[in-house]
Amino acid sequence: MGYRIQAAKTYKVEYGDYDCFNYQSEQVEQLLKENAPESFWCSEDGSRMELEREELLAVADKVDNMSDEKFAGYHFDDWCVKEHVSESLRVLANQSDPNDSVVHLFWF
Repeated sequence: MGYRIQAAKTYKVEYGDYDCFNYQSEQVEQLLKENAPESFWCSEDGSRMELEREELLAVADKVDNMSDEKFAGYHFDDWCVKEHVSESLRVLANQSDPNDSVVHLFWF
């Protein structure tokens, strides 16, 4: 461990036009927590989530192969089908900073 602390010079959120998971924060948190327990972190108020990009992509693959019964247990809204969830996770991974192995997700 280091002995001095430094602040990051660049840390910003760019709001894109890809719209996914509206009003589905609890469902997304549960999905990521259960399927990426090694690297998943969530702020106390649930407004920020972080996990390794490779883990996020692995969760997308898990969703693709998940039984309909297990997927239903996450209680996503009816419009949020498995294919939409897995594709949205991949889009978020691809939109994140390629220079950082951690994907930072923010709800607003």
